[in-house]
Amino acid sequence: LMQSFIINMMLLLVLEKTKNGIVNLLNNRIRVVSNFVASHVNVSKLKETAEMLYKLGIKHQAYSIFIPTPNVPEHEALKMTIDDNISYFEQLNEINFEYPCLKATATLPVPPCLSKGIVDSKVLEKFEFRTCPSGRQFMVVNAEGNASPCIQYAWNETYGDNVEASGKAIVNKLSHWKELLNIPEKCFNCGCKGFCNPC
Repeated sequence: LMQSFIINMMLLLVLEKTKNGIVNLLNNRIRVVSNFVASHVNVSKLKETAEMLYKLGIKHQAYSIFIPTPNVPEHEALKMTIDDNISYFEQLNEINFEYPCLKATATLPVPPCLSKGIVDSKVLEKFEFRTCPSGRQFMVVNAEGNASPCIQYAWNETYGDNVEASGKAIVNKLSHWKELLNIPEKCFNCGCKGFCNPC
């Protein structure tokens, strides 16, 4: 019990320091954009956190879904459930309604065509959903120097290493990610294909 109390107090101190840091940045006219990564353990606090940040002065906020890394047991407890995804959308809708001046972007937990069954289409229309930039806007180089399109990339395939291959050669190999060639053929003509994770 005492250990739990100490941990909670430490978290409160960290939160207070973070809030003070945000205020200092804003007071010095430095633009701050927050990013809330929703997981099973914190999704219920999404709206509360958004309100706190808005009151601090953050008018640009991003919301993302936690993506578990394969074969990492600790990530299983953080994985979003269907109910979590519904809660994520409901809170986004409430934020959008209550704070119309808030500039918000969000990632979708599932493709828009599947979201329509569980989410009010008005939510999908009002929110600016971000596209997946894997292999298009960035790549990841691991400790061994091997390049991949994303830190969450589950397969062992690499696109070259930064010792043996040139950056240009690696980027060229990533072209099928850039061109969204990993998505199913039935999705090719979908206007929302850019929202979907190409993997």
